[in-house]
Amino acid sequence: MLLHALHDILCGGLNYRQSVPSNVSLHCNRTVVVAVCPDYTYWVVVHCTWNITVEDVGGYQTVLSSQYYNSKQTVTDIKQSLLNNVHMALTDMNGGELYQPVDVIKMVVKQLKGIKGEHVHSLTVAAITALQRICHECAGTNSTLSERKDKIIGSVYIRAGVVTSQKFQLISSAGKLTNATLSCFN
Repeated sequence: MLLHALHDILCGGLNYRQSVPSNVSLHCNRTVVVAVCPDYTYWVVVHCTWNITVEDVGGYQTVLSSQYYNSKQTVTDIKQSLLNNVHMALTDMNGGELYQPVDVIKMVVKQLKGIKGEHVHSLTVAAITALQRICHECAGTNSTLSERKDKIIGSVYIRAGVVTSQKFQLISSAGKLTNATLSCFN
């Protein structure tokens, strides 16, 4: 943003003009980064506006009823444990007393790559499916669905309310942002 604002000054432009987005809500969201590992689940809640504020951070032991990561029971277990531990951050746009109000809740699932095990990809898929179900339930049955796959961003799943401007967005990421989140934990 700073380089964009200084571009005209540094590159010979005559007039300085502040770069302001046409839609402020694109730059105002609550981002919940989730990493579901075989033994532990981590999360970070970040409020994003023109600056970034960490609102919550934590983790809990991953408990799965099924020994198979690609089972429906694993998806149900992940969904229930996320709702038990991070319910307000994932579902409530107003934020209650814990979080700032937003119009967009962005969920980022860390794709597991460096963890030993043959079926860790299935655990990531189960976490994505669990969060998609949370998005669908929170946005309602009249919400619109948008899905796309992008080489840079990754997979994007968006549920938007028809009447309101509220959006629930899910991104799966193998990026450095989520790796930086995990470095805060043991």
